[in-house]
This record gives sequence, structure tokens and C-alpha cells, in this order.
Amino acid sequence: MQGWALGLSLVATSISSNTFLAMPALSYADDFHLISKDFPIAPVLLFAGVYLVPLWRGEPTLCSVGWAAPQRQWSSPFEFLEARFGSATRTYVACLFVCNQILRGGSVLYLVSLPLALAMGISTELAIVATGTLVAVYSSLGGLRAVVFTDVLQGGIMLF
Repeated sequence: MQGWALGLSLVATSISSNTFLAMPALSYADDFHLISKDFPIAPVLLFAGVYLVPLWRGEPTLCSVGWAAPQRQWSSPFEFLEARFGSATRTYVACLFVCNQILRGGSVLYLVSLPLALAMGISTELAIVATGTLVAVYSSLGGLRAVVFTDVLQGGIMLF
């Protein structure tokens, strides 16, 4: 898969129904302070791509003149945490990540189900089950390529 497609997939994944439904409503009802949380996203992603990812992969970073790359390559931040702080830290952070993704996935499915249920005249619970089933089926049948492809389409639609 192409790097630009994976990058666009990551960006499109981070922009979910929360971004389009919940945040504008909360910002409008409040004082728009929620918008300020999105400003640092681009510099943080750039920092991670330039400095952290090469570090995990055992490559020199852009500012590492004369710096020797670590002998070890890590495939993920979790593996780096285990090498640096031990397996208990890796397990703890991985559990937190999984819990966060479960809660995030639930909120995204719920927010997608609200307009879907309203437009189709079905219950919210049925819309949640139908959306979750559809996503599980196309992810299982198409694998990572299907997920990245749909994310690229979603990202393209959002950008243009």
C-alpha cells in the first residue's frame, strides 16, 4: 500500500462522526473552546513522523547529525515501552489503549446511528447493530486494504 494512502487513512480515521456531529453542537452551545484542541494536531503529527517513528524504527532523525541509531528496532510504541520500562508498562498502556478504542468506537457508532435511524425510520439500536455488522463484514472480507480504501474515499470527500 502507498504511504500517502496510509497517511490519509489515519487522518480520515481520526476524523469521525464525533467531529461532524458532536463537536459543532457542543461548540455552538458553549464558547467554541473545543475548536482549540484541534489546532496542535498538525504539528504534533509532524513531530511524531519526523522524530518518534524514526526512533522506533532504529533510524536517525532529521536533527540527528552525528547521532547513532539504536541497535534495536521497535515495531510499535508498545514494544518501545516494554524495552524501556518493562512488560508491566506495556501491558498497562495497551489495556488503556484498548479501553479507549472500545469507548471511542461505541460513541462513533452511536453518533452514526442517530441520523441513520432518523432517516430510515428504524430504531437506534437496529442502526447500531446494522452499522457495526456492515463494518465488521467489509473489514473481514476485504482486510486492511478495504479499510484503507474506504478511509481514502472518506478523506477525499472530506477534503474536497
